[in-house]
Amino acid sequence: MSKNMFRFGQGTRVILIFSLLEMITLWFVFYLITISVFKAGVEKQVKVTSKVMISDVEDRIRFLCDETVSFSKNKEINNAVNCSDSNSFNYACDNVDKFMNTILFNKSAIENAVIYNSKGLSYIFKGDIPDTVLDSIYERITTTDSKYIITEMNDTLYLGVCEVIETIDGSDGYLVTFMNRTNIERIFDNYKDMSNLGVIMMNEDNVFASNRNVDIKHLDRLKSHAQFRIEKEIGDTGCTFLVYSDSVLAQGIRVYFAVSLVITVLLFVMIVLSFARRASKDYVRMQIKDMQIKKEENYLSLLKKQINAHFTVNTLSAVRTLIRKGELEEAGDISDGLSFLLRYANSGEENIDLIEELFTLERYAGIMQIRYPGKFKFFVEAGEECENVSIPRMLLQPILENAIIHGLASTCGTIRIIASSGKDTVIKIIDSGCGIDEESLKKLNLELANATKDEEIDDGLEGHGKALINIQKRIYMLFGGSYGISIDSVVGEWTTVTVTLPSIPIE
Repeated sequence: MSKNMFRFGQGTRVILIFSLLEMITLWFVFYLITISVFKAGVEKQVKVTSKVMISDVEDRIRFLCDETVSFSKNKEINNAVNCSDSNSFNYACDNVDKFMNTILFNKSAIENAVIYNSKGLSYIFKGDIPDTVLDSIYERITTTDSKYIITEMNDTLYLGVCEVIETIDGSDGYLVTFMNRTNIERIFDNYKDMSNLGVIMMNEDNVFASNRNVDIKHLDRLKSHAQFRIEKEIGDTGCTFLVYSDSVLAQGIRVYFAVSLVITVLLFVMIVLSFARRASKDYVRMQIKDMQIKKEENYLSLLKKQINAHFTVNTLSAVRTLIRKGELEEAGDISDGLSFLLRYANSGEENIDLIEELFTLERYAGIMQIRYPGKFKFFVEAGEECENVSIPRMLLQPILENAIIHGLASTCGTIRIIASSGKDTVIKIIDSGCGIDEESLKKLNLELANATKDEEIDDGLEGHGKALINIQKRIYMLFGGSYGISIDSVVGEWTTVTVTLPSIPIE
């Protein structure tokens, strides 16, 4: 069996390999398109989000600047800055406190505020600024041109805005206000659901605000791993705004596609192997079926030859008998009939019209009536529906021969053939002869039932029941076990052989 196993041909193997490569290529193209669409979507998201957030942060800083400018023009603050000695400075600053309370300063963007006069004296009128930080702030605002300051107070970063206030003597005083980093990070909270989006506001030394726990030391690595990013300087604050998308989702897509590709290839291989196994089984089954069909064809051919031989031998025996009796005319008629019947029996087509088969039986019966004058009368009855039905060629002749030779062996009588066709075609060959005893009938019907189990052809030309058994095998080979021959008989009265066939239309 292993030698007959199905194997893919060279062309099929090439097609399968190209199909696999095509599938992988299409998968890769689909992956590139997906990644491209994903990157385009991320880029658009980052651009839109960064534009909105930068605008919000700039508005927040601008509001702090506007408030600082507005307060710097206040009379009380100007009076305090113009004081040169500490007592008058402190007294004037107390009035600033009252002023601030009057205008509900607590609702402004300012969280810490300090005034410096021209001598460097300071007064904190909002928040808590350590002394060391006060000195550092004053040094920075007097040595740099930038009005913005980022400084740490009490472990928290603040963004400060400095407004210069000119004094009467031409020297400068300063109003410095601060906004806590959390004030900025509240803006970022609106985008906390975007898990792939990072937002950072930073200067050269510090991360001022972020929606993540980010250290300034890790910025270079973060930027290199970002899927997409936008950086923008915020005015002259010295701060840079960075919005970026990390590569977690992209990596997830890559992993998904890689796993999907592996699974798809495995499924493809499994389908091919399954197909190969199925094809192998079908291939073997087809070979077995082809062998069976050839065997059946040979078997049917042998059965047909045996039937023809049987018929020919018996007919020639009758001719010999007539010649011995000197009945040459009758012998000639039988020879003509035999010639006709042999041509009919060996025609190329396997199936023949039922009416033509019945006509051939009449010719055969005529031959036998010459051989056995006055032995039997022959009648055929066929319904009109039988005109459109075909049956296997020379199927009925051996049954008629049996009825004449065996059924009427010791008596004279009639032989009647009755044919009808509906869902099945039923043909009855009835003789009014000696009949079959019960035991022999039972044995013969059993042999007919078991005939399909025996694949050996009985090559005997004589013997009661052999022709019927061979016909039974022929019907089984052609139509299966639902069809065949059955026999019924009463000793001394009659015998009926019933042939049941499928109703096959004439082509």
